[in-house]
Amino acid sequence: MGGKTAFWIAGGALIGLLAAIVTCSGSPETQSAPHDDAGAGDSATPDDGRGPGRDAEEDGGAKRNGMVELNQTVDDAGYSVLASADFIRGWAFAPECVLTQINAACTTALCPDADAGAPPRPPTAGRITITGGKLDGELVLIPLSDGTYFAADQNSQAFAAGDLLSVRAEGDAIPAFSGETVVAPNDIDFKTATLSRTFPPPGPVIPIDRTRDWAVSWLAGTVGLTEVQLSTYLHGIHQSIIICYFDATSGSGTVPAAALQALDSSSRGIAFVQPLNMNRFAVGDFEISFVVDGTGLSGQISTN
Repeated sequence: MGGKTAFWIAGGALIGLLAAIVTCSGSPETQSAPHDDAGAGDSATPDDGRGPGRDAEEDGGAKRNGMVELNQTVDDAGYSVLASADFIRGWAFAPECVLTQINAACTTALCPDADAGAPPRPPTAGRITITGGKLDGELVLIPLSDGTYFAADQNSQAFAAGDLLSVRAEGDAIPAFSGETVVAPNDIDFKTATLSRTFPPPGPVIPIDRTRDWAVSWLAGTVGLTEVQLSTYLHGIHQSIIICYFDATSGSGTVPAAALQALDSSSRGIAFVQPLNMNRFAVGDFEISFVVDGTGLSGQISTN
């Protein structure tokens, strides 16, 4: 996802980020990195069971996934804002990944490191417009001939915590929609370990004991979810990913040892934490997630 350090969502992007860790850390055989979501309307909660990455078909229908995302990152250089849209798989894992639901908050994914080939041309929803908050007017996403979208960005603050963001689409193969909103989350301060707003993260390396639950805490958010992701990568073999969504207002969560067992042993990887809020709604045969997320924090991990 564009401006944020997204990993499992954009499978190809994850490989690129993991490659950066390989380059920076040394051995290409045992390296890793992470991924690069509840709101006004139909919001996701930890007891959703699958979090924002769930497959819409698991809800008993034949709905396909779509996603419109607004990410805002702030660091020493200022604000970086990126809007994007994806109607290939939205917030779902790639179909070649093997998913295991560990508990209501956490899911693991084992994704082969192989070229799945070019996806079919996705349908579009026409021009998509995001407004509200502190945006400079509006951000407009333009569909391209291959069905992907040209991203929109700005280099100033797009929202503050509590601001209301709206999305609408003119419609195409995916019907028009409007009036869908999300309340912006606040950035969080992760207390469990030292994480960075830059990627690759400079360190220190966080030890992860795969035999013990990993309790995490942050200065409580005001709305939505806190995403916690851990990932390792074996070059040419697979990505091993844990992704958990906790109620942001709780200020804490636990990644169970049963989930940590999915990480490769004696490996380097990435921890990724991000505040987000989302609205999931149905349009035609699509389930679309409008996601607004804040600054992601990452750190290198080492497993036993």
